[in-house]
Amino acid sequence: MRLPLSCCNFHKLKACILGNVAREGAPLCTESVYKENINLADGYATDGLNLICSDYTEDSDKCAKLIIKTPKKLPHQKTPKSILPPFFNIMNSMPH
Repeated sequence: MRLPLSCCNFHKLKACILGNVAREGAPLCTESVYKENINLADGYATDGLNLICSDYTEDSDKCAKLIIKTPKKLPHQKTPKSILPPFFNIMNSMPH
């Protein structure tokens, strides 16, 4: 469930960033700034997302169903200070 959840959360993050850029508007956030943010988000993630997240796209209803199943963080679970431990946990959870 971790990889699909990561895919869905990336799409939410992208929508949040683009929504903020659109709301801010000119003069700070022009149309070219909006397009550049789309290019940056897609450029950084598109290849990886297409490879790993083929069923969990921006247009898929699977993300809405998955978010409901997301487990809540337990009190003893701390937020990591680095992305590496969660990344290794995700990689270790994948079938070999």
